[in-house]
Amino acid sequence: MTETSILVNNALSQVPNYVDNVDQPRIFAASFSSNAFMYFRVAPLPDNPKNIDMVRMRDYIEDNVRPRMSSVAGVTVGRYDSLEQMQNTIIKRDGDRIVRLNDIAEIDLDHFETNSESWFKDEQVLSLQVKRESGSNVIDIKYAMLQEVERINEDLLKPAGMQIILNSDDVRYVEASISNVLFNLSLGAVFATLVMYGLMRSGRATMIAVIGIPICTLAGIAFAIGMTLDNTIVVLESIALERQKGADPKRAAVLGVQRVWTAVLASTLTTVMVFLPILFIVQEAGQFYSDIAIAISSAIIASMAVSVTLVPLLSGYISYSVSPSNMRIIAETRVPNRIEELMDAITTVYERYPGMRAFATKGSIISSNDAGFSHLNGYGYQ
Repeated sequence: MTETSILVNNALSQVPNYVDNVDQPRIFAASFSSNAFMYFRVAPLPDNPKNIDMVRMRDYIEDNVRPRMSSVAGVTVGRYDSLEQMQNTIIKRDGDRIVRLNDIAEIDLDHFETNSESWFKDEQVLSLQVKRESGSNVIDIKYAMLQEVERINEDLLKPAGMQIILNSDDVRYVEASISNVLFNLSLGAVFATLVMYGLMRSGRATMIAVIGIPICTLAGIAFAIGMTLDNTIVVLESIALERQKGADPKRAAVLGVQRVWTAVLASTLTTVMVFLPILFIVQEAGQFYSDIAIAISSAIIASMAVSVTLVPLLSGYISYSVSPSNMRIIAETRVPNRIEELMDAITTVYERYPGMRAFATKGSIISSNDAGFSHLNGYGYQ
C-alpha cells in the first residue's frame, strides 16, 4: 500500500498544472480497520454529586484514562506523542527528496479550541472511540477493553465523581455473524445425519459417517458439510455390499475400500480442481472467496482421508446390520407407476409454457431411474 501511494503521488506531482479552481489531488491510505468500533462516554455520576464540569475534565481524561485504554492489546494509539514527531511527519516523497510537514507548515503547541461537543440526555459528556490495529481480533479487544474500563471506573473515575460507559460497539455484528454460521453449520450437520440414517437405516453406520465430518473454517464448512459425507457414503455402501456377499467385517472393510478408493480419489480431485482457480484471482472476488475455497477444498480432502482410513477401521470393529430391506437407496423405486403419475402432472403444468421441454425432462428422469435399477440389480438388489 505504501509503495503504491508513493507511485501515485509521484505521478500526480508530474502534472504541470490544473484547471482553474481545481486543487492538486491528495492521496492517503485508508482501510476498514482504521474505523472506530467501540464508542464510550465519560459522564458525571448520577445527580453529579461533585458538580463536575466535564469540559474542564478533558485534560484529566487525556492524561489518565486514554493511556490505560490505549494499553489494551490490539488497540491503535492513533496520536502523536510529541510536537517533534508531528513536525517530522512525511507528506511526500519525490525520488530521494522527502517533504515533511514541518517544511510546508508552521506547527506550534497551543491551546486547543473546541470545535465539537458531546451530549447525552441533556448532559454534556466526553466521547472516546476505540480503533484497532490492522490484523487484530476485535472480539478479543472488546472483552479486554470492557475489563480495563471496569478497572478504570473503580480506580480513577468513581473516586473523582465520574464514570465511563459503553455507548455502542460494532462487534455485536461480528458475533451475530459467527453465531449465524454456527447455527447453519449445526443445522446442516443434523440434516446430513438424518439423510445418512434414512439411507443406511443403521444407527451405528450413521455414527461412523458422522465422525467423518471434519471441522475447519466455519464459512467453508457451512457450504461443504454435505459434500464431506459423499466419500463416506460411497465407502460405507461398498463395505455394506461386501458384507451382504458374506465377507466378515474386517475383510469387508478392506474389499470395500479397494473397490471404490480410486473413484473417491477422482471425485475429490475433481471437486478441488473446481475451486483451485479461485486462489489465483487477484481482484476483490478472489480475496473474498479464497478463504471459502480453501476451507471447502481442505474439508473435502480431509473427508477423503477419513473415508478411506477411519471409516473402514471403525466399520471393521463396529458391527451393524444393513439388509436390502432396510437400505433405501434413492435410486431404488419399488413403484415406477408413481413416477409416471408425477411426470404426467408435471407435463400438464409445463404444457402451458410452449418454450419448456417437458417431455425431454420426463425422459431424462425416467432414464436415470432405469439406470438406478440396473446398477442395484448388478449388486444383488431385487
